[in-house]
Amino acid sequence: MRTLIALFLLLVFSTIANAQQSTERIQERIDSLRTIENTVRPQLDSLIAESPNRPRNTIFLEGLGNGGILSLNVDHRFHNNWSFRTGIGLSIVSLEYSFFTLPLIINYLTNDFGSPGHLEVALGIVPSFGRYSQFNLFGPKTKPDYSVAALGLTTAIGYRYQPVEGGFNFRIGFMPLIYFGFRNSIDVTLSVIGLSLGYTF
Repeated sequence: MRTLIALFLLLVFSTIANAQQSTERIQERIDSLRTIENTVRPQLDSLIAESPNRPRNTIFLEGLGNGGILSLNVDHRFHNNWSFRTGIGLSIVSLEYSFFTLPLIINYLTNDFGSPGHLEVALGIVPSFGRYSQFNLFGPKTKPDYSVAALGLTTAIGYRYQPVEGGFNFRIGFMPLIYFGFRNSIDVTLSVIGLSLGYTF
């Protein structure tokens, strides 16, 4: 009888010890999962911030900006802080030289998708194709018209308002456009303070 009682007690204590060890292992796994969660959560938050459901595209009309006197543009936000822009515009260097422009520009934005306001810095090139037409107010032309091509370099620093959920878009900033070499010189257009209005979707 005593042997049976001893065996029973041994079995009970063994079960309790195994249960305690199992509890400790479960707690260790829980702690490991919490550590993984704390490590992964910031990355998940970042991915959520870059969700493709966020409005990323903007179409806008710009005056005296990177595309010249007037341009129609499309901007795509491909990252939290980066976007690419292209469009078509008109640039007038003088009374004799005018160009159609094709701005190709990379923009850096200081804030992510969670903020509508951004400091914007941009850099790009502006291939341009146009025509020379002599301006002579008091007599006939002495030079024939001819086609011209030029490469412009442009930059920008300014403010962009781009709503988090889409809608009205507004940009203003310093946006010089510089042409190189088509008259054996460097020419700066009238683009100085550019303004754009558009819609983000």
